[in-house]
Amino acid sequence: MTLSADDLSNLVEKYQPITRYTIGENERHIMFHLERDKEISVLINQNDEDFEGLGQLRDKNEKGFGEASSIIKGNSELDVIKKILDSLLGYNLKKENK
Repeated sequence: MTLSADDLSNLVEKYQPITRYTIGENERHIMFHLERDKEISVLINQNDEDFEGLGQLRDKNEKGFGEASSIIKGNSELDVIKKILDSLLGYNLKKENK
């Protein structure tokens, strides 16, 4: 993974509902911890020069599929993560405002 701790910390600061991040099972798995006992799991793979990420919004410590998923492609890990966070945080906000 080419993302530094500073890159990930900046994402935590930029996206208000995120309180912290942790590295998951390996360096390509990042967990973003949200307020209200939610989390976004992001798994990034590299295919040739492109990156693909799978993000899942779920209750904390839930295994398997969460309440929403997002599969995004991009030209950098940071780009993919930002798009996943935008998508899943937008979904979560809409759900909470109902």
